[in-house]
Formats: sequence, C-alpha cells, structure tokens
Amino acid sequence: MENRKQLKWGGWSGTLAFDRSLSGFVREHIFGIAWIALTLLSLAVRWRGFPTESSDYQHFLLPWFQELKKSGGFAALGRPVGNYNFPYLTILAALTYLPVPPLFSIKAVSILFDYVGAAAGARIVYSLASNKKKGELLAAAAWLCILFHPVVFINSAFWGQCDFIYVSFLLLCIKELIRESYVPAFVWFSFALAFKLQAVFFLPVLLILYFTNRSHSVVHYLIIPLGVSVLSIPALVAGRPVTDIFKIYLEQTQFKQLVSHFPGLYYLLMGTYSQYAVVGICLCVVFLGAGAVLWISYQKSVREENILLLGMWASSVCTYFLPSMHERYSFLTVVLSVLYMLSVRKDRLPAVLIAAGWSFTTMLTCVNAVNMANKIPVDYIALSAVNLVLVAAVTWLMIRRATENTSSD
Repeated sequence: MENRKQLKWGGWSGTLAFDRSLSGFVREHIFGIAWIALTLLSLAVRWRGFPTESSDYQHFLLPWFQELKKSGGFAALGRPVGNYNFPYLTILAALTYLPVPPLFSIKAVSILFDYVGAAAGARIVYSLASNKKKGELLAAAAWLCILFHPVVFINSAFWGQCDFIYVSFLLLCIKELIRESYVPAFVWFSFALAFKLQAVFFLPVLLILYFTNRSHSVVHYLIIPLGVSVLSIPALVAGRPVTDIFKIYLEQTQFKQLVSHFPGLYYLLMGTYSQYAVVGICLCVVFLGAGAVLWISYQKSVREENILLLGMWASSVCTYFLPSMHERYSFLTVVLSVLYMLSVRKDRLPAVLIAAGWSFTTMLTCVNAVNMANKIPVDYIALSAVNLVLVAAVTWLMIRRATENTSSD
C-alpha cells in the first residue's frame, strides 16, 4: 500500500514539475506566443475573404487571367492584356501554371504582400524607437495594426486587389532612406513604380530629401527607369516593345472621369472633368510645391520620422486634389498614417486622430467597392469634407515640422 502511495505521489510530482516548466516557458515567452497566435488569427481573417468575388475580380482580374492562360501563360505577355503594369501581369501569367483556382492564387499573392508590408512597417517603427525594448513593442504593434487593419485585409483577401505590393516596396524604400542607403532605396522605389503609377505620390519626398539632406545624387534617379525596365523583362522577351513599358503609364492617365468613388475635392465642386480637372491638377502642384519650398527654406535635413509625415502629406494631397482617383488610392496614406502614429514622439494625439480619420473614410468606401450589391449608405460629400479636414491637419503638422527650430543641425 505504501509503495502504491509513493508511486502515486511520485507521478504527481512529475506532473507538477511539468506544470512548473510549462508555466515558466509561457511566462518567459508570453509576448512571442501572443504574437504567433495573433498572426495566425490574421490569416484566419483573410481566409474568410477568399471565397468573395469582387466586381474587379469578375470584370478585370479573372478575364485577364483567363486570356493569359488561353494564350500560353508567359508567351501571352507579348500582346496587350489588361491595363495593369507588366510586373503584375507577369505574376498573373506565372499563376496560370498553378493547379489552383485563380481566385485563390490571385488573392494569395496579395495576402503575401500584406505580411511583407507589415514586416517592413514594423522594421521602420523599430528603427525610429528611442530604445530597443520600446522598439520591439512598437514593432509588434505596427505588425498587428497593419495586419488587422480593415483597409489592408479588405483590399487583399476580399477585394483581390494588389495595392500593398507597391506600398510594400515604398515601405522598404523608406526603411533604406532612414538608413541613408540611397541605392537600395531608389531600387525599391523603382519596383513600387513598376507595379503601380500611384507610387509617384511619394516622389515629392525624394525631391525634398535631395534638396535638404543633400546626401544623394541626381544620378540615383536614373535607377528608377532602370528598375522599372528590369521588372518588365519577361514582357519584353515575350515581344512587347520597350516603349510599351512607359506607354502604359500614359494610358492610365487617360481616364477622363472626374471622380471614381474617392471622396475628394470633386464631390464638393460637383462639376465635369473638363471644368475642374486642370484646376485640381494645378492645385495639387501648387500645394506640393509650396510645401517643398517651405521645407527646403527652413530645414537643412529631413529627420527620420518626418519622412513618414512627408509621405503621408504628399500622398494625401495627391489623392485629394487629383482627378480620377479611385477609393483605394488612399491606401498609402492610411498605412503611413498608422506608422507615423506609432513613431511620432510629439503631437501624438493629432497623429492618432489623423490615422483614425483616414482609416475610417477609406474603409467605408472600400467596403462599398467590394460589396456592390449591398452598399452601406454613405454621404460622399460629407466624407469629402472630412478628408479635406484630414488633409488640412496633415498639412498643419507638416508646416509645424518644417518651421520648427532645429538648432542641433
């Protein structure tokens, strides 16, 4: 009887030792475990969106995919298919060889870049933190904020769009700009532009850096057409003329609709393309030029976190004042506003409100773009007014930073 009791208590002793080890492991790695669990949850959220067929998928992405597959995959890149840039069409051509439904493969690529972009964003926030421990916490926050941001997972998993591809490359560009590694920064920028013309919204930041920091050469800008051309090689090999690489950008600017569901200036003006398009373009150039002159006049350099602020400001001005903007063109502004909110060391409350505002207005319009059959009643004039306040707020922050005293410089 005593032997049995000893064996029984011995078993309990072993169990208690295991419990102590497990408890100690969990306590020591609690943040890592939570990070992994939440990352898996973000995948589960995206999995829910896989079966959704958006209007863009049905009318554009799927027909392009089918045409590429019918015409021989990569060989079909030699003829005009769709109106997206060559690198994305090359990805679509590669997907035609996979034994999976196009809806899943197309969305899988977009979702992959959700995680690439989240990693780049986390790295930016980490590099801007005042110390390592704070940097690790803020980087984890950036990772999760991006992955669970409705605008992000709606764009990739539900809509099937690919905006985080070019934004991921822009974030990698910003990461290198912070490190003052200009060759890789311009390579990443060229890749972003190769995928989406909207990457040009970030170009004013590069120009401001050129005239203030004076740490890179005009020669670096030659990397941009070179990088775009390199990513277009599969289409060139298939037979597309070299001129088509840049001709497609011109074709994308021929869209003569004043508004395309983005709540910008033109919902307030209520006119036609011929009436207001040139006015809006001129206003955009004037605002960007005035901001650049202000910054160049007052500052000898652009501090690290201000690269995010300038990017947010330039992209918000472009999307608000330029004609023919789609609802998802504020994607870059949304992502940069979240990263700036996490990185800024003062004016935290305005940064939080700006990030929340851009997230809210963009989310509403993007939900309606995906769910065309059951749209949420949205007053686009009211949203346009809200976005105008947001542009003004970002501009106010930009002016504060441009005119602040930097005696340490």
